[in-house]
Amino acid sequence: MSRVAVVGGGLAGVAAAQALLRAGEEVDLYERGGLIGVDWSLLPYLLYSGQGAPEGPSLQVPAAQELPRRPEARLLLGHSVMEVRRSGNGYLLRHSSRGAMGEAFYERVIIATGARPRQRAEQRRHLYRADVPEHVAEFVREREGFARVAVRGDSPPSLAAALGLRERGLDVLYIGARPLLRGHADAALAPLLEEACRAGGLRVLTPRLSFRVLGKGRVEAVQVDAEVVPCDCVLEFPSYLPETQPLEGLDLRLGPFGITVSEAMEAGPGLWAAGRCICLEDGTRSLYSPSFSYITGHIAGLRAAGLRLAAPSLEPVEAWRLGMLELAFAGSRPKGPPLARKFLTIRPSLGEGGVRGVALLKGGLVKRVELLGRGALAWARWCSPLISRGISYEELALCEWGHVPYESSLPLLSASLSPGRP
Repeated sequence: MSRVAVVGGGLAGVAAAQALLRAGEEVDLYERGGLIGVDWSLLPYLLYSGQGAPEGPSLQVPAAQELPRRPEARLLLGHSVMEVRRSGNGYLLRHSSRGAMGEAFYERVIIATGARPRQRAEQRRHLYRADVPEHVAEFVREREGFARVAVRGDSPPSLAAALGLRERGLDVLYIGARPLLRGHADAALAPLLEEACRAGGLRVLTPRLSFRVLGKGRVEAVQVDAEVVPCDCVLEFPSYLPETQPLEGLDLRLGPFGITVSEAMEAGPGLWAAGRCICLEDGTRSLYSPSFSYITGHIAGLRAAGLRLAAPSLEPVEAWRLGMLELAFAGSRPKGPPLARKFLTIRPSLGEGGVRGVALLKGGLVKRVELLGRGALAWARWCSPLISRGISYEELALCEWGHVPYESSLPLLSASLSPGRP
């Protein structure tokens, strides 16, 4: 029986390896870092929580701690896969480790290379990158010495971190796009997000022409267009690109949203892909959802093992804590023209368990719901299977919303979505 290569040791790679091992396969897992199965989506929470500095093992999902004990799994830590190319009836992997180059042939390969930041980290004292564990650890150690913090980003984690730091009593400036969370949330949700920012005492600025960090050797202020705002430190949340560089020599459907794969995660003959580096044929993708990475990795492992089991729902659920509220998404944005939009009001007030949001429709069916309020995560989880089965807005509006139990705000929403065992 030939071994299966899994390229990437994130959540998708670990899920794929776990599924392969349970199917009786032998696995080689390539990971360029020193840890596998680390849920980096937890890092933004550590910026404002009462917990201490992050440690890699504490961020690992349970499956990652089990894999090293499996004799059928060979963990190749510190091995960076430079190129994957077609060779005969399989694939040749060129990899490097500590400057030494090597090659290995596999008939079956799963790609789970994740995503990489668009920007390089700038070296300046008190300028922190939220995706770099060392930067997060340093910020947590020095957090009590800061009074004014600038947070820059356009993603849900960046807004979650800004409101969390504001809750701790810091003077926070959020530098983001308009409408808020553009590209992540529907524009119709922006007024509700701005309302949540005002209620949380968060100031928001949008650069129209330029953004600069000012100070000699350390952060002293930020300049947003012509306005200069003093601050003690800057937290940057970079945007991401799917990591597909090792695959550029293959005849695959590569685009700005990653590797296009089928619902079975197939990218080519004997080749599967999963996690943050993929985009399904219907446009489903997610750079931030741990559950999406884990589910797609699990499916890729099952299919690579030759199993034709029914695939679980691919309607990802994401949730982020925004101060006292929760921002939750269920479903995905399909490709094609802009979706029709209908508003949802479960309870009119955003406080006391109220939830408001939008439903995005295509062909008369609800494809995605975006909700904000206390208990939004519970409603999103409730909507997800309905979206999977196919439900119209009229049917959704007729549902007895009141019977869904209220779920109090979780201390760490992204952790609650990090699966243990499939």
